[in-house]
Amino acid sequence: MSKTINLIKANASNPKVWIVAGITVAGILLLADTTRRRRRRKAIIIQRQDFGAFLERFDLIPFPQPPTPPAKLPLQGLTFAIKDIFDVKGYVTGFGNPDWRRTHEPSDKMALVLTALLQNGAKCVGKTVMDELAFGITGENKHYGTPINPKVQSNIPGGSSSGSAVAVAAEFVDFALGWFARDPSVLHRVGHVLLKVKAVEPKRERRLVFADDLFQLSKVTKQKTVYVVSKAIEKLSGYQPPQHINFSQYVASNVPSLKAFGQNSTNLQYGISALKALSSVMVSLQSYEFKTNHEEWVKNVKPRLGPEISHRVLAAINTKYENVKVLYKVGTEMRAALQSLLKDDGILVIPTIVDPPPKLNSMKDYSTEFHDRACAVLSIASMSGGCQACVPLGNDAGCPVSVSFVSYHGADKFLLDAVLDMYASLQDQVSIESKSAPLPDVNGNMDASQW
Repeated sequence: MSKTINLIKANASNPKVWIVAGITVAGILLLADTTRRRRRRKAIIIQRQDFGAFLERFDLIPFPQPPTPPAKLPLQGLTFAIKDIFDVKGYVTGFGNPDWRRTHEPSDKMALVLTALLQNGAKCVGKTVMDELAFGITGENKHYGTPINPKVQSNIPGGSSSGSAVAVAAEFVDFALGWFARDPSVLHRVGHVLLKVKAVEPKRERRLVFADDLFQLSKVTKQKTVYVVSKAIEKLSGYQPPQHINFSQYVASNVPSLKAFGQNSTNLQYGISALKALSSVMVSLQSYEFKTNHEEWVKNVKPRLGPEISHRVLAAINTKYENVKVLYKVGTEMRAALQSLLKDDGILVIPTIVDPPPKLNSMKDYSTEFHDRACAVLSIASMSGGCQACVPLGNDAGCPVSVSFVSYHGADKFLLDAVLDMYASLQDQVSIESKSAPLPDVNGNMDASQW
């Protein structure tokens, strides 16, 4: 993902963007139905039949092509939606908050990633709801409503790209910025366009590295995750025997600057204190960058925010950051550590999330445990600059199950190719597992008090 972080900063609106992976190319596009007028557009409030995924509906048609184009456009026939953090020329980028929308003018430019998608044949159908100021992970938004999780409607959809996730899960679009796709073939097509990679390259041998300690932390049994993935790759060529490691201990040993943020405790199992420290660095960096970019706006506008978001925004604004260089040094060391572990052929396998999604409107009652445990796994790709792809693996106790595959910084195409190669075998194995007798639970019992 060597180009990813720099490019995504050019594609998002003024807000800083923290996402697992963002890729784009440059280009220019004029909206088919939009002139240079500066009139502020009012959001079209969409009814709940779309699961509350959309904030605004519009059609941005693909860029006009020559009368006889040389070949079919790579994204022709695909539809997509965009998170309300990307610029659309002539529209106000709302950043998930009505006060932000009220105090900003319509954009006079198009996000580069949007331009690239339209130039390559995809059609954009609207903007989606997101957590306010991209400062949450639940997907709840007190102003625009919380998108309905189409798979488990009584539970939160997750964030901050909740509307984008719901738009894809409910099959309203083929993919959505916030980076969701209906299947790996769509993800592969979009990725190849945005990364500007060759369509065909020699297949490289692959080696999966399972973070056993993180699956131990997960509340989903390994039969539905580690076992499924292991059995699936047995049927495929080009895969080395999988490797199993205690990833938290590896991080503790190879990211020395984390010691300044860790707990001086020796009784935490599985070295998980290292990931607690890593996630605290991630949150501190996000807060520091938010303050750097938006402190003046927050103090001048005094925006209306949901309770949880308000707490985090105020904490970010009021904190003095005296060790910023060390925060960024942790990221540099984490990137090198993951590269050293995975080398040119490795893919880290982790649980996407370790807890089932909480019930709607229950977040005021939950402890910080859910947030901290979620950030522990989210911080791996975020702090290393790696690319992460989440793949669904059926259900457990009524909730969807998934695993995430993480590549080292710069190996986006390698990961996209691997996920496409594995997907059919993974789904076949999920079907087999769903008809099998349960295996003994080998996940153990990680003490929640560690969090």
